[in-house]
Amino acid sequence: MSTLTIPKGYEAGLHNPWGIITNNYLLATSIAIFFYGLLTETTLLKKFLAHPFIELLGKSSYIFYLIHLGFMYNFIHQGMNSLNDYVFELYDKWGVDWHSPFEYDSLNLLYAFIVLNMVSITLFKLIEEPLNHYIRKSDFLIKNQARNPENESAKIKA
Repeated sequence: MSTLTIPKGYEAGLHNPWGIITNNYLLATSIAIFFYGLLTETTLLKKFLAHPFIELLGKSSYIFYLIHLGFMYNFIHQGMNSLNDYVFELYDKWGVDWHSPFEYDSLNLLYAFIVLNMVSITLFKLIEEPLNHYIRKSDFLIKNQARNPENESAKIKA
């Protein structure tokens, strides 16, 4: 798609007819085929995604979505900056010229990702999952009446 020329009078991407076809038909069909294969075939990817830890990450992903920006983002990144400063102060005190594990942005993103996942799993296990079970067991939700297995349509008056 990226090597296609942009037709005269059209914009790139979704404003291009080929972009619309690719986004609305080819992409959706490819994803449907991928999920069909994932659900019906026994593959390494299916085994990997069925691992209990990966399922836990999936269940805690909503909490991760809620906390990954804002207060938690600032808290973690300010903490990493403070840790970086502290490590360099220690290195100065010891008289060594080493690299800090917190001086590289790519590693800091990995550390932040791991910390956020740990926080999201903790919040999921301590707050979201117990509340979910409590709400499902309570009378808060409208429950469907038990269905009568017998055919009672003859008794219904129009």
